[in-house]
Amino acid sequence: MYIQHMKTALLYLLFCLMAFSAYAQEEEKWENLFAIVFDPVAKKDIEAVHAKDWQYRRFFVGMKDATRDSLAKAFKIKPADIEDHLDKLQAVNDSENLVVIARIIRTSDAYYPGKSLVGEPLHLVALSVFLHTNTEQKYYPRVNQAFTMGEVPQYAVAMMEDHILAEKGRTQNYGSHYTRVKMKDAATNKVVVRYYISPVKSADDINKMRKSRGFENTIEEYARQSSVIYDPTLTLEKLKAMRVE
Repeated sequence: MYIQHMKTALLYLLFCLMAFSAYAQEEEKWENLFAIVFDPVAKKDIEAVHAKDWQYRRFFVGMKDATRDSLAKAFKIKPADIEDHLDKLQAVNDSENLVVIARIIRTSDAYYPGKSLVGEPLHLVALSVFLHTNTEQKYYPRVNQAFTMGEVPQYAVAMMEDHILAEKGRTQNYGSHYTRVKMKDAATNKVVVRYYISPVKSADDINKMRKSRGFENTIEEYARQSSVIYDPTLTLEKLKAMRVE
């Protein structure tokens, strides 16, 4: 009977040791999630991604007529078709960029290319790629985890939340999402392309909410800096009515 009790005790002790070992390994895994040194190879990859992220996108907002005509001539298309053409070219870049970011996330001990891995300001490049490829929902947990570990600022998470809401056709909280609107100009009756900050949930509280999530500028300043239009009275219904095919 004594021997049987000893066997039982030993088996229980062994089980506890195994459980503790598994728990300790899991804890170490999460503790070291972002414990990684600067990686010059990853930095070079992210720099290339950043360049491609804005290769054509830099022309989208506030395009001057002279620039439009010059680009149309270079691509041998009509000036009125330049936005759609650039959009298609940029979409190819965006898809290729997402492949690179996904590979870094899969293969890097850092789990996310944040400040530790690639430095500042490149720690925000992956976020930009997610926002430009409509993969906010998929990668939101990664960005949120990166924030909790100090790898990206808090407003990065808020931007993901805004884009998720806007892509679902809902009002956003912080005003970080803006959208391309093909519409008729009231003065000329011609179809033009303009960029508007997507409708916000509370225009009265928007700047207070932005500050609470780490944004360093007001929504009015953000609109000016981004060369987009902010209309605090814009609703989802108005935005839909503005658009033309």
